[in-house]
Amino acid sequence: MYIELVCVGHELLYGKLNTHIAYIGEHLSGIGLQLSSAKTIPDDLEEMTTTFKDAFSKADITIITGGLGPTFDDLTREAAAKALNKKLIRNEELLKKLEQYMVSRGYKFSLKGNEKQAYLIDGAKAIENKFGTAPGQFLEHNNRLIVILPGPPKEMHAMFESFLVPLLKNKYSQNQKPSMFSGSGNQE
Repeated sequence: MYIELVCVGHELLYGKLNTHIAYIGEHLSGIGLQLSSAKTIPDDLEEMTTTFKDAFSKADITIITGGLGPTFDDLTREAAAKALNKKLIRNEELLKKLEQYMVSRGYKFSLKGNEKQAYLIDGAKAIENKFGTAPGQFLEHNNRLIVILPGPPKEMHAMFESFLVPLLKNKYSQNQKPSMFSGSGNQE
């Protein structure tokens, strides 16, 4: 099984320590899977799209971290949708949860500044983020699993452990190819 990790973010190329590779590699090994490849790329739409297309065409599982926030350079969902030739669809339930999360913590909610975090790739399901505003998402495409997680370690670790590890244990414990992914983890 070929599992590729793509870590997104200029900061990872400018000296910020990227702990995602070691963390994900160790946790995959703990459930009998092995990380096959890991890449770190900048927040550049075209480079991201090209890298994602390549990963989606060869990896049984592609895990992407980073680029899901509200800022102008958070382009992961856009690049992944473009690589898959799919649309982004605004999820009203996610938008309401995002607003509730921000208001409950005393932040002002701005639709203009935060709306993009409520978009999912057509056919994807959300992964709840208990420690931040950007949900993860996952989908099956051409019988391959694509998982997109936020970059902040606390958020990524929580989703990886509560959602992805149980999903992978369930789907790959018998060396099965993935089918439609439903009923596991913290999906919405």
